[in-house]
Amino acid sequence: MNHEVLVLNSDYEPLNVCHVRRAIVLVYLGKADVLHTDGTMRTLDSTAAFATPTVVKLRAHVKRPCPNSSSPDGRSSRGTTISASTAALRRKT
Repeated sequence: MNHEVLVLNSDYEPLNVCHVRRAIVLVYLGKADVLHTDGTMRTLDSTAAFATPTVVKLRAHVKRPCPNSSSPDGRSSRGTTISASTAALRRKT
């Protein structure tokens, strides 16, 4: 069960990639719907077998925070100083 699964928001925006076990739990708990499977069946115990999902969509919308923009001098929009290593990485790109 080392496959990765694409997790989409309720508006089909990509959110994350998780392991197949987590995706099956989200579907089992009713928090997500399976949009695509790879066609293989996984047996979890003697009574339950699931098609291995490759893409799931969350039923409830998850609001993502806006990315924090910072200025070249290492100050973020909130006025806090970011680490020197983060500032150096941003200058490289």
